[in-house]
Amino acid sequence: MKNIFIGLVFILLNFNLNLGGMQIDLLPNFVGYLLMMKGIDELIKESEFFDKVRPWAVFMACYSGVIFILDLLGISSQLQGFSIILGIINISITLYILYQIVSGVMDIEKKYGIFLDGDKLKDLWKFMSIFNVIIYFLMFFTTLAVVLMIITIITYIIFLITFNNSKNLYYNERDKFFHS
Repeated sequence: MKNIFIGLVFILLNFNLNLGGMQIDLLPNFVGYLLMMKGIDELIKESEFFDKVRPWAVFMACYSGVIFILDLLGISSQLQGFSIILGIINISITLYILYQIVSGVMDIEKKYGIFLDGDKLKDLWKFMSIFNVIIYFLMFFTTLAVVLMIITIITYIIFLITFNNSKNLYYNERDKFFHS
């Protein structure tokens, strides 16, 4: 679960360096998806949800790797309207992956009768989904979109903190289970 958490940090927090038309993602999404895949592989036996989501994580590792190269070469800045479509595809698949991971956490809770804060993760996932949809609708109303983006970033950070807590709870419970 640690690798999923680190992967989520790379995926949900974007820090870019812009040099002319070129953009360098300091926390590349494709690295995040590769780490996530490693974490999914560690949990695949715990819940079928991790098995279902693995192909999507593989796809997103490839997809975001291509986007990283296009950004690095300055090509993506020339795509303009098409980049909005790519962004919608990206966030849609990312939210699906997050839903499956949260469902996997909740499944582990149910399977072992332990508390991993799955309900809070699911509520935060709902907020992230709603905020992202609204952002795309408000994209042309800059002020509202910026305010909502800030709220979304705060929600991402709260999600990451909660997922980190879930990860720690999982490892504590797992250690108790295997040492008893």
